[in-house]
Amino acid sequence: MVRPGHTNLYELLEDHWDSWHTGKQHLYTEPKLEHSDNNTTHWLQLEKRYEAFLKTNGKNKPGGPAFQGPVRELAFGKITRMRKYSIPTIGRYEEELDYFFDGFILNDSLEALRNRDRNKPFALNAMFLAPHPPLEIPEPWYSMIQQVKLPDNVGRWADKQSPLQLYNLTGMLGTSYNREEWERIWKANISISRHLKVCRVCP
Repeated sequence: MVRPGHTNLYELLEDHWDSWHTGKQHLYTEPKLEHSDNNTTHWLQLEKRYEAFLKTNGKNKPGGPAFQGPVRELAFGKITRMRKYSIPTIGRYEEELDYFFDGFILNDSLEALRNRDRNKPFALNAMFLAPHPPLEIPEPWYSMIQQVKLPDNVGRWADKQSPLQLYNLTGMLGTSYNREEWERIWKANISISRHLKVCRVCP
């Protein structure tokens, strides 16, 4: 969280650059950047626009109940609570790339490139989701990777690792799956990471 009065990246760019944002927002400010009257960044955010796009076209969003589950989370450094989070369930997304999270962000990013102010230096913050869950992946990437070799430390505790780390979200998820399950997860992540590399060099 960037508090009021602290300069952020977008403010630094806006005086001299043609600044654009696409995808998910992970920079939080008070007031919210995209709602500020002072900024001139072009905001093509994922939230709300993506769901409206899917609804207009009669398409399903990746993920769903099968891709979420209860996870113990340490909150505020004081309490442990159960929350629903994305879990690494693997699946094939039946819609085309344009309807996948990152396909939508890709098209927004291409729109920014086409509509930029060519009299200014150009800055694009394109915040893609993959390989973040849900791991419901479109073709051809879902079937792209057939075999993977897991690093030796995946799915295994390190020597002298504290069991207290189980109370953290990453520790809980990281120890909930055996090596065979991690192999499927790893395969999906490699596939979707390749998808990102392809998207980022699109003309």
